[in-house]
Amino acid sequence: MPIKDRFRLLKVCIGRACLLVSFLAGCTASNSLAAVNEDEEWWWPVQKEPATLTVMSSGEFAQLAQAEGRSSALQGGRGPHHTLAQSVAGLAAQAVNRGAFDELLWIEQGSAASAEWLRRLTDRLDVPTRESPGLWELVDEYHQAGVIEGYVVYRLEPLSRGDRGKGVDGDQSVNTATMLAGIHRGILVDEEMEAKARELGLEKLADARAVTSAKMFEESKDQMDKRWALVQSPCMSFGRDQAIAHRMPVTFGTGEFTETVYASMPPGALVIGWNNANEDESVIQLSRYGHTLIPSDWSPNMATLAAGAASRNSIERFSRPAEKPSGGESDDERPGMGLFMSDGDNLQWLLTNFTHSDSFWANPRRGEFPMAWGLPIADLIQNAPDVYDFLVETQTEQDSILVHLGYYYPDVFGSALSPAERERSLRLLGARVESTLRSSGAEFLTFLVHDLDSDEAMEAYQIIADSSPSLKRMFAIQYHPYEGGAGRTYEVTAADGREVAISTARYALWADTSGRERAGDLETLPKIIEQDVLSGGPVNGSWVVLHAWSRLVSGDGGHYNGMTPAFDLFHALEDQVKFMSFEHL
Repeated sequence: MPIKDRFRLLKVCIGRACLLVSFLAGCTASNSLAAVNEDEEWWWPVQKEPATLTVMSSGEFAQLAQAEGRSSALQGGRGPHHTLAQSVAGLAAQAVNRGAFDELLWIEQGSAASAEWLRRLTDRLDVPTRESPGLWELVDEYHQAGVIEGYVVYRLEPLSRGDRGKGVDGDQSVNTATMLAGIHRGILVDEEMEAKARELGLEKLADARAVTSAKMFEESKDQMDKRWALVQSPCMSFGRDQAIAHRMPVTFGTGEFTETVYASMPPGALVIGWNNANEDESVIQLSRYGHTLIPSDWSPNMATLAAGAASRNSIERFSRPAEKPSGGESDDERPGMGLFMSDGDNLQWLLTNFTHSDSFWANPRRGEFPMAWGLPIADLIQNAPDVYDFLVETQTEQDSILVHLGYYYPDVFGSALSPAERERSLRLLGARVESTLRSSGAEFLTFLVHDLDSDEAMEAYQIIADSSPSLKRMFAIQYHPYEGGAGRTYEVTAADGREVAISTARYALWADTSGRERAGDLETLPKIIEQDVLSGGPVNGSWVVLHAWSRLVSGDGGHYNGMTPAFDLFHALEDQVKFMSFEHL
């Protein structure tokens, strides 16, 4: 029986608000997506299956811009035509969900990964595809079919992401328009497109230039689904498909309106996208309300990728890595050490270039030595199941898989709520961890912490351990510096008597680390670790976090990030330490 056929929707009160949660009855298979217990939830938006897919090339946007004499170097390099296409995809997804339409839109990205996900999606759903007749032609078709009711006009954002990151004022009307589009079923058109929309007989449903986001939200918030929100720069078009499909609030920055949106959402809500403010400031802001950030401001096809995810009977599980350490037997005298790749909370990375990049998952040396990967497993299961399946199928016996349940700070989580509500929000987080562990076969949780040994952090570790009976260990990374935990291990005793360790990173492989005691590049970090080994320092059982974005000088003089620096570090230290999987560390 498909999972969606076994759902019973219950209301579970979390603090001041109630969440719709899923109860999956009678599911006992170990590899079922089903439930851990009665309070198991499906916390991503559910997208119903279509009967067919229309495939549109992203190259069409530049061609349209050129034909119209416009620049395509706006809104993520694709211009306002991509924003229009995102709104068409969102309205199609919304219509499929209400049973009024049977087609979804896929926007091809011109990459190996995009082609892989499309092939897997059509195979899983067993649906045919057709080539898009053209963006405006598709708009006309969908208007005739009742999917599109009209248009919402906005003013094109004139500033770059960098300008906005410096606090320069810009135009937010596309974010206001995105909220209006979901409610009124309108496509997104900027001022220069309005004449074309009228030519097709579309009615202007709303003018986002005439109202602020705050005023529009105040007047229409009861028509929005506040279990989710999109935080997205007006310069960017990605994610608007999903926001429109599910009538999400849309915001950007950390100002008063964003605070209002977060305060209106029930604890446990997902914030999809990315904020251009200081990273820790923006993550603290949403964590205070018990929300989780899903880094995804460059994520394509989010609404379409989710099609049918909740209808799957079961999924495959990740395997436990091989026990033998690198370069010798487990009883040799070298201290054991682990390697961990950072930034696995980044959903857009997994949807775009992570899997097919030779810097990361597609590196030919993956599988030659133990490597731990924090991955957004739950987000993939619930919103991009074909990507999840690919990772399970291609895991090697040297890959340790850790659950990265989005981006939040456990120590700050729910701090804007009452003590009882904070505890409830942390227990909900722990229940989601448990669901993900049971479904995927993973054993460990990883996260960033703002202050990892604070009383609030310890309280969070305790509640998460109590709420996750399958959780064997947590791996905590100080927000700054990553190696700030110095390899210390903390322990909590869970309610069922388990001793759950919280292990912290001792070392970091990172470019430009002047003044950091246990961090360095490929020249300095091996010397730091060798000195620790020689002096009898606490190397055994420690681990190195490798900053995924740091470009480091390798042995051949080239600059690399990801797996090539990881291999160079492994090679430099294999005589001094034995590298082990996290399961056997």
